[in-house]
Amino acid sequence: MRLNYSRCYYSSQRRRQSLPKRFPLI
Repeated sequence: MRLNYSRCYYSSQRRRQSLPKRFPLI
C-alpha cells in the first residue's frame, strides 16, 4: 500500500516540478 502511494506521489510530484531531495524513496 505504502509503496503504491509513494510511487504515485513521487511520479505526480516529479511531473509537476522537480522533487526536492527531502522525500525519502521508500
